[in-house]
Amino acid sequence: MMLIVNLIAISLQNSYKFAESNKNTIEMVNIAESYINDKKEIIKSAKEINKLQEQNQIGKYKIESTIKKDENIYRCYKLNVKVTYQDKNLEVSTYVTKK
Repeated sequence: MMLIVNLIAISLQNSYKFAESNKNTIEMVNIAESYINDKKEIIKSAKEINKLQEQNQIGKYKIESTIKKDENIYRCYKLNVKVTYQDKNLEVSTYVTKK
């Protein structure tokens, strides 16, 4: 009987740890998506951007973003967003073109 109780307790504990880890990952993705959308609007509305680096802290998350002009493609910018929480890193890169 004690073995069954221990197995159930361990399973519940592992499920809780997995759910908490997944929650942080989802929050990191949402922050990265929000930053990308904000930076896209900045790129599209600005006359000229050569290079822009930014670091912010939102709660427990550290955000680094870089905008760099792609010299090979006309009016194209590479946007990198990196979100860090403890030992987890999420990095997203995308390209934005101006019309």
